[in-house]
Amino acid sequence: MSSNLNSNVFVYILGTGGKSLLQMPNGDHIYADELINSLNQLKKQSNFKQMILVIDSPNAASFFEPFEEELKKMDILAISST
Repeated sequence: MSSNLNSNVFVYILGTGGKSLLQMPNGDHIYADELINSLNQLKKQSNFKQMILVIDSPNAASFFEPFEEELKKMDILAISST
């Protein structure tokens, strides 16, 4: 990601899936804990100031629920849409 500590980032992910799981159009899977770990890495590396993260998928809200406090600490606004 080409950004820095002062960047405000918008991420939109479209997929299908189930609780804490996204299947991407190419067949790859993303698990909630893997995504949160990646976001933590990006934040620690000063790759963004704030982020809006939208996941458009069935059960998308379940993707964020266990990590609400962690997302808040990273200045990430997580939005689910189905």
